Amino acid sequence: MDFGDTLESLREAVQNAPKNIPLRVQLANRLFEEGHLEEAEKAYREALLLAPDHAALKLGLAKTFFAQGKLSAAIVLVEDLVNGPAAPADARRRPP
Repeated sequence: MDFGDTLESLREAVQNAPKNIPLRVQLANRLFEEGHLEEAEKAYREALLLAPDHAALKLGLAKTFFAQGKLSAAIVLVEDLVNGPAAPADARRRPP
């Protein structure tokens, strides 16, 4: 199975289970990894509507903003994560 098949499978899975946050995280992460930044941003935002305090989603959206050059938006999210009670370790790591 290639990445395109996996991505399409994830999209289909999210359509079939739209409230499944782990599936939405996987889809958004895969979109980001494959360089589909606008789609990844949309996927992270949609998932955050369902789980507004989900740290991995916020971090993924921050990384997507950073990759798109939306630095102010990325900084706001990372500051929120770092100052939050459940800050993931990745939130404190500097990008390459």
